[in-house]
Amino acid sequence: MKAIPARIGDIEAEELIMKATVGDRLIVEGTYGGNPRREGFIVGVEHADGTPP
Repeated sequence: MKAIPARIGDIEAEELIMKATVGDRLIVEGTYGGNPRREGFIVGVEHADGTPP
């Protein structure tokens, strides 16, 4: 992933650009203690370069 500078209101932040290809594994960690980790696989992408829609 590539990080680029971004602004959210008056806050400077980094925006991560995610690219995916078919077959990549995607993991989403739970944000609270009781939330489970979710895992999946990318089965299709809309753009040839893998960028989100």
